[in-house]
Amino acid sequence: METLNIKDMLKNSRLSRSIQEKSWHMFTKNNRTKRAYEHRRTLIHITQWYPSSKTCNNCQYYNNKLKLDNRTWTCPQCGNTHDRDINAAKNIQREGLKKI
Repeated sequence: METLNIKDMLKNSRLSRSIQEKSWHMFTKNNRTKRAYEHRRTLIHITQWYPSSKTCNNCQYYNNKLKLDNRTWTCPQCGNTHDRDINAAKNIQREGLKKI
């Protein structure tokens, strides 16, 4: 799970309502204490500064020109096209497995 700075995210008027409605704190706490425990899993946190959505999960090319509104992008090094969220999830999973 990626560690996020919720306090600063709440300052963004476009994000704050969604975060509050979803009760983000309770979601993360529930995952940490209940879900991981029930399934005998360890929940590993990845720093919020890890560039999970800007790194190609295939060749690890770092795309520093990627903007937040770019939902898909094509890696100039290997040619893979990525959905930003799926790419980030794969990178977070790989980074978490390194910590085990």
